[in-house]
Amino acid sequence: MKNIPAQHIHEPHKMSVFEQQLYGVVIGTDYPKPVLDIEEAGKLARKNIWSHRASDMVKKENKRILLTHTRSTKHDTQ
Repeated sequence: MKNIPAQHIHEPHKMSVFEQQLYGVVIGTDYPKPVLDIEEAGKLARKNIWSHRASDMVKKENKRILLTHTRSTKHDTQ
């Protein structure tokens, strides 16, 4: 890893085969391959989180929260 340039030090697995040969490292042998793809995992997590918005329970709770926190005192007394 000491020969790897700074631009690859945090993500050496993104080096091309040519770059690996040039710097004398083989990803998967000299340095482990990533356990998961962070970009794909992030996409999946965002999809799962935002999919809850379609739930009837979440829609109902959203309306309740908005009503609770946006109600003006002027309307409460009438």
